[in-house]
Amino acid sequence: MRRLLSLFSALLALLLASPVHAQQLDLPNVYRLHSEFRGPDECLESSVASNGNHAGASFMDACQNVTGQLWWFEHDGDEFYRMHSLYRGPGECLESNEGGEVHAGAVFMDACQDVTGQLWMVTPTSDGSVRLKTPLHRAGECLESSAAANDHHDGASFMTPCDNYSGQFWILEEVAGVERPADGSGGAGDTAEMGPSDFPISATEFVPDRRYMGTGGTHYLVFQTDGNLVVYTADDRPIWALNESGRDWRANTRAVMQSDGNLVTYAGETPIWASDTWGHPNAMLVLLEDGTLQVVVDGGDVLWSSE
Repeated sequence: MRRLLSLFSALLALLLASPVHAQQLDLPNVYRLHSEFRGPDECLESSVASNGNHAGASFMDACQNVTGQLWWFEHDGDEFYRMHSLYRGPGECLESNEGGEVHAGAVFMDACQDVTGQLWMVTPTSDGSVRLKTPLHRAGECLESSAAANDHHDGASFMTPCDNYSGQFWILEEVAGVERPADGSGGAGDTAEMGPSDFPISATEFVPDRRYMGTGGTHYLVFQTDGNLVVYTADDRPIWALNESGRDWRANTRAVMQSDGNLVTYAGETPIWASDTWGHPNAMLVLLEDGTLQVVVDGGDVLWSSE
């Protein structure tokens, strides 16, 4: 009887582990991706492949109003999806990795192309979460989240043998009011298009080397790991930088748009540079289509401008 029960349990486990084809899921919207391990306050975020932060791979970060955390799923055949972020656009896809030194062995964004590492199976579980697999790892590997400070895979999300780990169970949170691009708007080899604006920004500490896209996708703001705060054109030409202020910008380790309306850079906890716009708790940082960076209040009054 014990052996029969064990056999029954094994068969039941096999049935529960059998993949459900992605065609049985309806994923028509834009989503944030949380893992049960990291909880509802952290989201999977895409990055630029050349970024030094997390070796350019996709990682878990505090959920915030940035397009790198907004994902949509594009059908590719009956069973598979391609995963895009609004930040990187329809021309780039999330790709699984076989390990090694490339992106520290973690998943990353790359130009969409005909490779099995970009074809994702979205497998529902009994508790409402999903597992994410690719044919490249069909033998039984799942996408797993990690703590950003973890040395393993430089803190990024990675493929590992499927097991009963909370980091492998993903929750898809639908994001209301955000329109996804139409399927087929990007394709194999297409150049990534800029996503919608990350601005206006308030009460936010900037993630080093992350691009914050301005109005119209014509410019972006980045707080660089060298301490400089720079506005670039979409084709990566700098048009304004903090190093023009004459301050000791190389000491900067943090850049914050504070809740009091002040844009400040810090060396640790010591302020180095500021827009001197404190005292305006409703102020927001905006990046205009012409590349001008401004701190504004409701009604459009400009408190500070990079011009």
